[in-house]
Amino acid sequence: MTTPGTWLIFPLTLEGSYSQNIERPAAGPADSFQYWITPKLGYDIRTFAIDKDIRVLQLDLSKKEEAEIEPMLLDMARTTYAGIIAQEVRIEVVATDTVERLIEKVAAAGLFPHVEWTALDFPLWLPEHADYESRSE
Repeated sequence: MTTPGTWLIFPLTLEGSYSQNIERPAAGPADSFQYWITPKLGYDIRTFAIDKDIRVLQLDLSKKEEAEIEPMLLDMARTTYAGIIAQEVRIEVVATDTVERLIEKVAAAGLFPHVEWTALDFPLWLPEHADYESRSE
């Protein structure tokens, strides 16, 4: 069983490296930005395609009204990544969803069919079959 929540996925039009501090137009798999939202906790996730890096920030959403969280985060993503968001995908994850079902959902949205459920209890979409991990501090 998975933890229910709202998953916002933003494939970007560039590939980057956090450790090398570079970004360039994507020649292959691109970077992504993702939000995982539950009523009290969220994650801000950025994947970097060049060095297969993941940056994860935990968000304290406990002081926000549930109805204002998603619009606020959408506005932040659209402002921060203006001009480089290739697509916006919203997936509602229910407790009975399996990783296989989440793969079906991302594929139906036109995304590369790769999903992992992380040790931090959120889904992670990757733009390729590769070993992404947190490599930066």
